[in-house]
Amino acid sequence: MTNQITRSSPSGDGVLIGTRVLVIEDDPFVAWKLSADLSKHGAIVYSPRREARNIESLFGPTPWLEKVDVAILDVNLETHTSEEMAKRLHAEGIPFVFHTGDNSSVGDFLLDFDVPVIPKPTHIDVIVRTLQNVLTSSLNEERVHTT
Repeated sequence: MTNQITRSSPSGDGVLIGTRVLVIEDDPFVAWKLSADLSKHGAIVYSPRREARNIESLFGPTPWLEKVDVAILDVNLETHTSEEMAKRLHAEGIPFVFHTGDNSSVGDFLLDFDVPVIPKPTHIDVIVRTLQNVLTSSLNEERVHTT
């Protein structure tokens, strides 16, 4: 079976219109709810299916990564953390946030990244605002480096 990515198209006139958001989440309900809520705010959401083998395949070559503007990473993914994905996104210059329901067991690797950590549960408006801030910050950094 190949890695399948579900794609949700924007369904409203929200503040994230056209923003391509990658959601890495191993809980199918949380992934579905987050994807649906982000879509209502205008985002185009890419979310891998739940099967562990598909999540594992995300750590290999990812040609779809070029289609992503920002990512939300669950910290703990079944048998591992999202550390490798965070490293890959960072190397590619793609902004991201961590999303976790267990602040007590988050890995030390979080200290390696200067990104927001959003606790679960958090209202979608806070998540959207955080994504907007991360995207704006990333754009400002790009401007500084190109001038």
